[in-house]
Amino acid sequence: MINIAILDNQKEFLSDFKTFFSQTTFNCLFTVETIESLWFNLENETQEIRFLLLDIMLETESGLDVIAKVNRRFPQIEIIMLTAVEDSSALIKAFSSGASGYILKSNSFKEIEEYLTLALDGGGAVSPVMARKLIEYFRPKGFEKGKMGPRTQQVLHFLAEGWSYKMIASNMGITVDGVRFHIKEIYRSLNVQSKPQAVRKYLDGDY
Repeated sequence: MINIAILDNQKEFLSDFKTFFSQTTFNCLFTVETIESLWFNLENETQEIRFLLLDIMLETESGLDVIAKVNRRFPQIEIIMLTAVEDSSALIKAFSSGASGYILKSNSFKEIEEYLTLALDGGGAVSPVMARKLIEYFRPKGFEKGKMGPRTQQVLHFLAEGWSYKMIASNMGITVDGVRFHIKEIYRSLNVQSKPQAVRKYLDGDY
């Protein structure tokens, strides 16, 4: 059994949570609605807790401010946010403070169980919506989806000139497989399926 605990101020949600997880390989040691109850239970719990699921929207304090405090006093516990907050700044602050995952309440209990199982194996317990926000946050400024980099554009130019893959590879100092990689990027960026289509878009300036 993997021991877990949860802090959330919605009594009905806690009840449903405990009912569901009582039928899984995860053992919910306790559910609490307040920060005070959390500290009491953590300090008096005799069994080792693997995951603490923590909401952000609490009555007296943001769950984001609780993460570092729990980490300092109970470093063996992994904290996973379980919240309805779909906000990039909250996501970044959670991970910066030491959280190990970020799951949305819009996920089913079964999906939450799957994320926790993934976390047991060292995977990331992050809802897809938030994973996408994480990617967007760390993308370089000015990044445009589908936009080709300068090297890929160079390959496209050589293709339009009628060069072979081998000639392009030799000129650019890359392997033929490297050329093929750039070709795939060209097809993806231009939304085409063949070399003639890609060259036509290039000649039309549509790239």
